[in-house]
Amino acid sequence: MSNTDAAPCMTAATDSFESDETPETYAEAISAHARKIQKNSFVCGANYRDFSKFVNLSPSERNIQLLDQLQPDLTRAHRSVVCLRFDSDGTRQPNTYAGTEGPQSFLDRTPLKTGCAEFLFIRGYPSAEWIRVIGSQLRIDPEVFRRHAGRQHSSGDIRRNYNALVKHGVAGQSIVRRYSIHNENTYTIDQLITFCVVKKNGGYTAVICLDTGRDLRQGPEAPWNKAEAEPDSCLPTIQHPAKVALRTNDQTTSFASEEDADRLLQSTSIPTAKHLPLQYGMLADEDQSLMRSSPIYALNELFLFAASSNSQFLNFVKGQVEDALLNAQSHEGQEELSLINLRFTKDLLEENIGHYSEVIAFLQSKLAAKWKGSDADLAQDVQDSILRDFESLLRRAKELAARCLDGTAIIMNGAMLRESRKAIEQAEKVERLTILALIFVPLSFITSAFGMNFKELGQGEVGMQVFAEVAVPVLCVSLIICFWGRIHRAITSLWD
Repeated sequence: MSNTDAAPCMTAATDSFESDETPETYAEAISAHARKIQKNSFVCGANYRDFSKFVNLSPSERNIQLLDQLQPDLTRAHRSVVCLRFDSDGTRQPNTYAGTEGPQSFLDRTPLKTGCAEFLFIRGYPSAEWIRVIGSQLRIDPEVFRRHAGRQHSSGDIRRNYNALVKHGVAGQSIVRRYSIHNENTYTIDQLITFCVVKKNGGYTAVICLDTGRDLRQGPEAPWNKAEAEPDSCLPTIQHPAKVALRTNDQTTSFASEEDADRLLQSTSIPTAKHLPLQYGMLADEDQSLMRSSPIYALNELFLFAASSNSQFLNFVKGQVEDALLNAQSHEGQEELSLINLRFTKDLLEENIGHYSEVIAFLQSKLAAKWKGSDADLAQDVQDSILRDFESLLRRAKELAARCLDGTAIIMNGAMLRESRKAIEQAEKVERLTILALIFVPLSFITSAFGMNFKELGQGEVGMQVFAEVAVPVLCVSLIICFWGRIHRAITSLWD
């Protein structure tokens, strides 16, 4: 099977801060809000109750040790968090944090210099400890983590996979938001990117939560992860940065040790999003100063990746729509299957339309306008380019949804037309049968009355001439009754 990655983008932001919180006080603040009830609080925290329980879980309560014993090498190799810093001297410094010592190493890291930028990539499902550590250090609104870690869909497979992640999962397991089967060879999974920007000391920190973490085959069993099946082939996300083929400073830094540890992982099963953390910012090496001052410019690669992924998804969906319409037209009896496929595709498109609208609303907001940095003109050009990309995605998605709706109507009208033709043909057959009945029923009655009793046959005194004298008038009367409408119209036209 093939796997096409669709990654709509969600956004958030916070103001400058000076944090004196600890991971424990951050978790306690969430718990305190979750305890607020409708009876005595204007801002009820009922929607935080599940998230509060999760944030306060210890590793032992989540049965992580069992998985660590089964896969110790994979647990140590996986980089749950990747930190990229763009310093004032133009250097690009990647740091990774893995294993149980990762959160403490993150707390002990060197403070961000004044006027510099930092990108924190949280890969896959975030553990409670990582949420507490990063949230307290950067004073991030817990709503960012709650929405990203929450279950977005309620289908059976997604719900079971989500529950398994919460109960037994380790940090970094990939999250699947939506699983859609399109044909016998292809399915798609949806994975989100959530980010927030925190400003501090003339610079900023962008926290980017990726659903892409460990190989999907390392997670709980699901339709996209069958133990007895071979790894699926994941289609790459094709991107088109300006003059990308002419760049000579591109690097191939990636998670090589993780891929070595996972012997089942094949090159064709690695999603493109896995390379984002360590290769992020390489396309902007010539404009590192703007990367440090302009969040909207620095996040351009993230938006470009999301737009490219969704554009590829829409191209695929367009082919599926055309195939459904062609099958309905060229193969009789395929109408019902085509209708099911078109309705299913329309539902997918409408959900994506909602994601695109959210991104466009953010890009048009005053908040995005504050993220332009030192070179406002260049940052504005980048923002306008991103906006055009998502407006194009929105327009294409709406056109495809309308195409699905029109195709459904065409197929249904075609089916009704075919049924009408069949009914007309059946009516013509019934008419011919009726004519035959009107002719032969009277003749049958007459022949049964006369039988074989004709003097020409030596069995009666009545001649065959009498039979003809009786049969012909009866037959004429039957034909007049049968074709009276036509006869009446002919007579009327003659008189007129």
